[in-house]
Amino acid sequence: MLRQNVRKSLIKKCVTSMKRVLGEAEKHKLIKRRSSLPRSGVFVVPKDLPEDVRRRMFSDPHAGTEKAISLWLIWALIVKHLSYDRLLRCFNGRR
Repeated sequence: MLRQNVRKSLIKKCVTSMKRVLGEAEKHKLIKRRSSLPRSGVFVVPKDLPEDVRRRMFSDPHAGTEKAISLWLIWALIVKHLSYDRLLRCFNGRR
C-alpha cells in the first residue's frame, strides 16, 4: 500500500497519496523537526540595482568586528527597487 501511494504521489502528483505517505511517516516518527533555523544561504545581488544602492549594501561599518550585520537595512534598500517576484528569484539562484 505504501509503495503504491509513493508511486502515485511522485508520478501522478496525487495529493491524497502524498498525505497518506506523510501521515505514515509522522506516525512512525520518521519526520523530525529542525533543531534550529538555517543561519546561512545565498542571495544573488541583481545587476539591475542602482549603483548607489549596491554601494550602500556592501558598506558595512562593523566589518572585522564581532557585531552582527543587520539585514533589515539591506532589505529596505532592495525592496524599494525590486518587485516581490524578482526578490524571490534572488534567493539561492531560483529562476
